[in-house]
Amino acid sequence: MMPEERMPPQNVEVEMAVLGAMMLEADALDRGLELLEPNVFYRTNHVKVFEAMQRLAEIQCPVDIVTLSEELSRSGELEAVGGRSYLASLMSSVVTAGNLNYHAEIIREKAILRSLIHAGSDIVSKAYSETQNVGDLLDSVEQSIFNIVERRIKGDFASLGEILPETYEHLEEVRQSDHSVTGLPTGFFELDDMTSGMHPSDYIILAARPSMGKTALSLGITLNVAIEEKTPVAVFSLEMAKEQVVMRLMSSKFKVDAHRLRNGTLSGKDFKRIGMNLSALSSAPIYIDDTPNLTVLDMRAKVRRLMRRVPIGLIVV
Repeated sequence: MMPEERMPPQNVEVEMAVLGAMMLEADALDRGLELLEPNVFYRTNHVKVFEAMQRLAEIQCPVDIVTLSEELSRSGELEAVGGRSYLASLMSSVVTAGNLNYHAEIIREKAILRSLIHAGSDIVSKAYSETQNVGDLLDSVEQSIFNIVERRIKGDFASLGEILPETYEHLEEVRQSDHSVTGLPTGFFELDDMTSGMHPSDYIILAARPSMGKTALSLGITLNVAIEEKTPVAVFSLEMAKEQVVMRLMSSKFKVDAHRLRNGTLSGKDFKRIGMNLSALSSAPIYIDDTPNLTVLDMRAKVRRLMRRVPIGLIVV
């Protein structure tokens, strides 16, 4: 009796939908390039299409059926992927680009399952052959599984030798600079003296008991960075509505009592002063998102989309 032939885990329809969405929307392209890699696609022609998209994105060229066809033609792969007509069919297979994150996860999971099947078959074959020392075989098995797990992990270690030259150059620039604050100033001088400002990739946590001023401090820093340093700031407010955030910003900027501002008991003089200087706050490059229950992935996607319009220098959550 012949063994039953089984198809490896895959979902070609989802692969087509994702590639089509990436051709239709720039935001979908950014998310797809971030979430996926060429080797997660089951069909070879889909691998070639995705790699062509990567090449176009690297040179900041828009991705659509015209530019993609030209890139694939230039690399001699247009006919191999099915021609311009197949690229058109990818676009027509899209229902909505809104589900791209979910679809990308399906593609990744199918790829991991295929990798597990391949690794499992290889392990079975080596175990039956009995040509390897058991210890070496176990090491080989562990490495195979680790390689699969590693696909889900972004980033990697860097050796000290790779990091030192760049770090030394930075220290030399700091030494020759006349400024003690080498990062983005918070506007709080003693804090800046202790931290030298906020630097790229810094992950800063404001920790304190309730009602100790964490929100006031973070919004004060936001105002200084946006107004004084003219650096765009993205604010994620997971608890307060954006209108409440704006009132807190107004209270901080115009030095008025937040409670009086909220309940309408400000003096006429203070209210008039706010109205006369409102333009100073309205022109500040501060962008507020008050969507509740956001995940880290959601925030990253939103910031990437915002970065297409403005060069965000600080993110406040």
